[in-house]
Amino acid sequence: MENKKKLLRIAGLGILTLGIFPAFLFAPSAVSSMAVVSQVDLAELHELRAEVKYLRAELRNEATAARAAREEAKRYFEALVKISK
Repeated sequence: MENKKKLLRIAGLGILTLGIFPAFLFAPSAVSSMAVVSQVDLAELHELRAEVKYLRAELRNEATAARAAREEAKRYFEALVKISK
């Protein structure tokens, strides 16, 4: 009975070792592929940040143009009011 337990322990350790050993072999490739994915995500993040900065600048330019158009419309309206008097 004791020999049977010892054999089961040895067999269990062998199976466990066979299961874990390939994980150690393939772990570096998994880590490096995660790093590549991480770098791709980081590149996409930088691209998105640049696009957001561009869109913010564009919105500022549009807001500035809208303010200028309002001021111009106001001047035209004031000129029309002066002419109509």
